[in-house]
Amino acid sequence: MTKTEKKKQEFNMEINQNRINYLYQLSTALAEQCPGLSSTYNSIMKGLSQKSLLKIDPEIKRNICKGCDTMLIPGKTVTCRTIKKSKGAIKWSCNFCGKSKTFRKNNNNCMWSENSDFLLQTIIYDE
Repeated sequence: MTKTEKKKQEFNMEINQNRINYLYQLSTALAEQCPGLSSTYNSIMKGLSQKSLLKIDPEIKRNICKGCDTMLIPGKTVTCRTIKKSKGAIKWSCNFCGKSKTFRKNNNNCMWSENSDFLLQTIIYDE
């Protein structure tokens, strides 16, 4: 790959990241007024990330329903319930499609990418 092709690819990735960010902001702003339009923006965002091979942040993924791509806002588009049997788990059920997510209530739990114990080596490339 030549230098110009590499720069063009990096430029396209930056543009796609900006588009994904903009679509997420639009989706969150319109989630309460027009959930159908918000869902459309989320599905466009998912398709764009898959097509450009960019990963969406897990925090963003947690706020989107996997069934209907609606933004999950507690009390508005999602019903939140606590499950007593499983020692404090929270169950979110989408009001539109009925799909549910279960989150365990553990204060020490963090994502593996945020944990410094899993970081082996930091590589810094100089141009």
